Amino acid sequence: MTVRGHALTVRAFGATHTGRVRAGNEDSYLVGNDIFAVADGMGGHQAGEIASDAALEPLRELDIPGMSDPAEVGEALATAVRQANTLVVERAQADPALEGMGTTLTAIAVREGQLHVAHVGDSRAYLLRQNEKMSQLTTDHTLVDRLIQGGRASRDEAGTHPE
Repeated sequence: MTVRGHALTVRAFGATHTGRVRAGNEDSYLVGNDIFAVADGMGGHQAGEIASDAALEPLRELDIPGMSDPAEVGEALATAVRQANTLVVERAQADPALEGMGTTLTAIAVREGQLHVAHVGDSRAYLLRQNEKMSQLTTDHTLVDRLIQGGRASRDEAGTHPE
């Protein structure tokens, strides 16, 4: 999928893989016309898969082309992320087998040549521009990253930190 608007071109591709350690895949992704997202589920068995898929539901319903104000797009994206949290929590509370499930969520909305990013957790968003180094747009929401931000741990120490 390629979106062109003003000076912005977005090329999005989606795929998941179980990796080398786990037997199941708990990831979900969304490649839409204006919305792109990845959710990395956790919780074991199928709970992570249910959490990651539920988190994408509010994003699938966004009507970005109907919005003209950039602030409206940003607020709609933030609202969808809050709704995603509510859905995951409600489903976990309704079914004891899903207790403890959760997911990360990183979402991007593209409108009028602007990129809007929302994220929760440690699934990162990066920006890659032609002839430039890739830059990380998001900061992980983890204990170790908070220690680094607070100056209580270094990036080198983070690689071997028990958390």
